Amino acid sequence: MLKTLNPFLTLGEKLGSMQAQLSYEIPKELRITYVGDLNDLPHEPVGIAVIKGFCSRISDTEVNYVNARLVADQHGLNILEISKRHPSEYTNSLTVAVKYPNGEERSLTGVKFAEGDIRLTRYNEKVINIEPEGNMLIIRNKDVPGVVGVIGTLLGEAGVNIANLRLARSKEAGSAMTIVTTDQVVDDAARERLQAQENIISVKFVQL
Repeated sequence: MLKTLNPFLTLGEKLGSMQAQLSYEIPKELRITYVGDLNDLPHEPVGIAVIKGFCSRISDTEVNYVNARLVADQHGLNILEISKRHPSEYTNSLTVAVKYPNGEERSLTGVKFAEGDIRLTRYNEKVINIEPEGNMLIIRNKDVPGVVGVIGTLLGEAGVNIANLRLARSKEAGSAMTIVTTDQVVDDAARERLQAQENIISVKFVQL
């Protein structure tokens, strides 16, 4: 059972950590949705893994599986857990969403594939398929020619090697998201150069 559950624990902690690192303030709600086959497993530890991943990034306290819910409560974080038996895309998925006091929301969805392979498959409505690992740049950009080339050039000039890259186009015309995993940390100076480009809207960096 533990061997089956372990990839979901890893996925949950990474999605929680990503949400915390992407947050500009502590959200009022952390919503965890278990979909499909995941409901056939004891998913309470998965929820705790999500909370641990999130709270480890916002708290000075060392967060573990025992105190994670307490730390969340101390930070005023409301935890909502939802089970959905009928999957819409994959046989299993885990969605971690945050909601801020101003009503803004952000959701991340991950899936466990065969042999414990875990992927980030959605960022809000954008379809992505990339391993959530290491150094990750999340770039919102205009959907115009040349943006990926600019990203590659600027990272190369900064001595940063691209390990993986996924481009997700939005249903809204002209908007896209580029997620890049790199072998090196992308420092502030490199991120500022990316952010200064005309066709790049925002640049976020997370480490998993």
